Amino acid sequence: MKEFIKLKDILERIPVSRSQLYAMISEGKFPRQIKLGGSGAFWIEEETEAWIEAHMASAGRTYRSSNSSAL
Repeated sequence: MKEFIKLKDILERIPVSRSQLYAMISEGKFPRQIKLGGSGAFWIEEETEAWIEAHMASAGRTYRSSNSSAL
């Protein structure tokens, strides 16, 4: 089952402003949000985690989500 996250969760995970995030979305550089009824916009957590991991990997770093289980 897909998990959804809100804008505030995205902004806690990546160091950009709200306006920077929306610019990245419009440029196709970040996953687009989806609208679910009248309750606002959400992102699919799996897509945002994959984006973060890809960018960390390109910088030679690893990313561990707060949702990752301990090894």
